Amino acid sequence: MFSTGLRKAEVCNLRVEHVTTYRNQPVVDVMGKGEKHRRVALNKDVMEAVLDYQKAMKQIFTA
Repeated sequence: MFSTGLRKAEVCNLRVEHVTTYRNQPVVDVMGKGEKHRRVALNKDVMEAVLDYQKAMKQIFTA
């Protein structure tokens, strides 16, 4: 949350399909306060954490 500026509620509502790219930059599309859409850039460390999480979840659910 810290390095992205996302609010707690935004993080809790994230889905894998919300992570995309925009102009070759990894981003996450979130619905913010007041139902306003915003796109937040993900830095390298956050993107690596997302990929690690996806990998771990895939192993859990395919075992």
